[in-house]
Amino acid sequence: MVTMSETLPYNRSVHTGQLVLQSASAEETMRLGALLAPLLLPGDVLPLWGGFGVGKTTFVQGVGRGLGVERPVVSPSFGLVNVYPNPHVPLYHLDLYRVSSAAEAEVFGVDEILGGDGAALIEWPSVLLPKLPSERLDVYFELAVGDEERTIRFEAGGRRAVALLDALQASVG
Repeated sequence: MVTMSETLPYNRSVHTGQLVLQSASAEETMRLGALLAPLLLPGDVLPLWGGFGVGKTTFVQGVGRGLGVERPVVSPSFGLVNVYPNPHVPLYHLDLYRVSSAAEAEVFGVDEILGGDGAALIEWPSVLLPKLPSERLDVYFELAVGDEERTIRFEAGGRRAVALLDALQASVG
């Protein structure tokens, strides 16, 4: 498990309520997720924005690693949601690529997941915009230079999300 005392070789830019990092590899993206993991609390919501192949699932795998999840963290593309119990906070990993409306998402209990007993990380969250809480930490993934490099931008909305962002910033050095 990655500890918060480890510093990462990220290039970073900080603005109020925003943190921008450059990840040079999938492993760095995973390590970033692992650093965020112990900071998560029940009710935290993190929409993950970006296209295919930009590192969203890799980031969630890092969160799983940091939480001590024992089974492989995989994209729930066909199951829509995977739940990963662990000693810290349940991890809900949603992939809404195949969901066409917020009403359709209600079928698998998205209302109970958002703001519930765990942390919800949501790939393809746009379908849930009307339901997403204003108190959240949005994470934007973009391809940077080369095949491996990514720009990862965190934007905090609300007091809890700002505290989470500040703690993450301190953990990456």
